[in-house]
Amino acid sequence: MLKLRNGGLGSMTAGMMIGLMGTYVLPFVVGALTRKPGIPLAGAGWIGGVHIWALSLTACATSLLLKRIPWTGTAVVGGIVTAICWALCAVETRPVLLVSYQIGAGIGAGCLLSIASAAVAGTGDAERIYGRIYTIMSVAFAALLYALPWGQDEFGSDSLFFGIAVTVLALTGAAAGLSRKIQAAGVASSESWRGRGLAVVSLFTSMTFVYAMFGGCYAYSEQAAVTIGLSSTEIGWIFALSTAAATVGALLAVMLGMAWGRTVPFVAATLAAGFANFLILSSHGVAGYGTGMVLYGAVTMFFNSYAYGAAAALDREGRVVSALQGYSLMPYALGAGAIGTLATHTSLANAGLVCMVVNVVGAVIAVPALWVADRRVDQLVRSQNELSAPLRDVKASKS
Repeated sequence: MLKLRNGGLGSMTAGMMIGLMGTYVLPFVVGALTRKPGIPLAGAGWIGGVHIWALSLTACATSLLLKRIPWTGTAVVGGIVTAICWALCAVETRPVLLVSYQIGAGIGAGCLLSIASAAVAGTGDAERIYGRIYTIMSVAFAALLYALPWGQDEFGSDSLFFGIAVTVLALTGAAAGLSRKIQAAGVASSESWRGRGLAVVSLFTSMTFVYAMFGGCYAYSEQAAVTIGLSSTEIGWIFALSTAAATVGALLAVMLGMAWGRTVPFVAATLAAGFANFLILSSHGVAGYGTGMVLYGAVTMFFNSYAYGAAAALDREGRVVSALQGYSLMPYALGAGAIGTLATHTSLANAGLVCMVVNVVGAVIAVPALWVADRRVDQLVRSQNELSAPLRDVKASKS
């Protein structure tokens, strides 16, 4: 595989963290919004949720403009806009303006997420690079999610928004290194889409099913814990273990890489995720629920590495993976409503069973895309070997 150039790992991680910041801090944002005068709980949820939709749609739109926009300039402007909008949320109480600022923060974050994803796609070793990024992100977000509530206790609930703004601004400095120079040499500039269209559709369809179940299960994971009688302290410890397990899953993706191709790891992770969802929503005891949460944490980052790695292999210019990163947040958000409706009319246990079945369907649908992605990597390696063979022969003759 091609080597990562120009120390781009830090820039890609920073860009990805800014892009996904709103998804990680959403529960705290909703809580802080409810403490503002005149904003009910439901209103806070909608205001916080609009950020995710703006982020998702912007990432999809930016993926179509990657050839036309300056990566570094867009990353810096996007980071600054995101930081300013988060800071303005701290001093604003009017719902309309809060919605506007959340949309602005989502637009800036979406630009960063799309560019960072495209940079990963161009490295030629997306699975391992994603694994490294997710490992760093898991540790960094764990520390941030500990620090932000502490800051609220010390300086008030609105300090959350200032803390996010300062963090985003600091990360923007690192994300300024995002440029096309990070990409490995030999990224095609005008590849034909022939033979890849169906693979792209199958991958997006699979992610629709799998990510809807991810989002729905996570949204009701705390409710499932309460149902089986766990205390707040016990729930907190289990969620902490789940976060720690995410680092293990990301590191496993780094170590495994392409040793078994993409199909086996992706399908295994999808089936394991379905089983984790089932355990979380259907278990009647602490052991089953705790096992499900730990498995959920580990498999999420492992699955993401191979899902987005497959998208990167389908288009090394980064358009597919950038669009998929943004698009996947839509079914994730809608999954909460789907699982909630199902649980209301049946039960959480039945919802868990549905999650497991849906993930099996998602794994099967993705197989054609994974086969195409694996073939494209094999073709790339062969072509690189053929191109480098004459150079090796010249060096051998000179020696």
